[in-house]
Amino acid sequence: FSLADDNRPSPRLYFSQVVRTGLLEQPAGPRARGMAVTLADDTILMVGGEGATTIERYDPRAATVVEVDHDPFDGRVGAAVALFEDGRPAIIGGLVGGTPATTSLLISPTGTVEEVPDTAVTLGRSNLTATSLADGQILITGGRDAAGLASSKVVRMRTNASDIVTLELVNSAALAHARERHVVTPLGDGGASLLITGGNDNLGVIAQSELY
Repeated sequence: FSLADDNRPSPRLYFSQVVRTGLLEQPAGPRARGMAVTLADDTILMVGGEGATTIERYDPRAATVVEVDHDPFDGRVGAAVALFEDGRPAIIGGLVGGTPATTSLLISPTGTVEEVPDTAVTLGRSNLTATSLADGQILITGGRDAAGLASSKVVRMRTNASDIVTLELVNSAALAHARERHVVTPLGDGGASLLITGGNDNLGVIAQSELY
């Protein structure tokens, strides 16, 4: 079979063997516990990490890594990253200097970094998840709060007609198990349902999964 350059297969293709095909002439910069997200053009944006404030874009077709000129921001760890409805990556939660971040970050293709304050105090967690939904919103689940406890909170991040980003706590849909370091997997092409698996609560590893 063949695939055009601009055609991303759906559902994804899985191969029986993974092989190394080459080395990058310009490797990515070192970063500990940073974040990465695949953009709409299939390039990969690598952001932040422990003490790192760099943004790099990896192009797998050209095998290049280019540093993005951007507005300054504080490096953070344990954050989650997901694409907003207009394609902008949103960096949510995490720790800045060991303290839970009080803002989320939106990054434009030109490197403009926009801070989104959490006025309702719905976040303030690390090791949480952020999942892009079919309706353009981002669903944020779980994480570890400032007291070091796992959270059962579910938050929706959305934008209105005036491009104002809001965070809304979903009071009717808390997780059955408070968990952090878990995984959220969209089911089906539209991602109408989400499978929430693994992670830790305040006692240990969680064996039960949940369907949202």
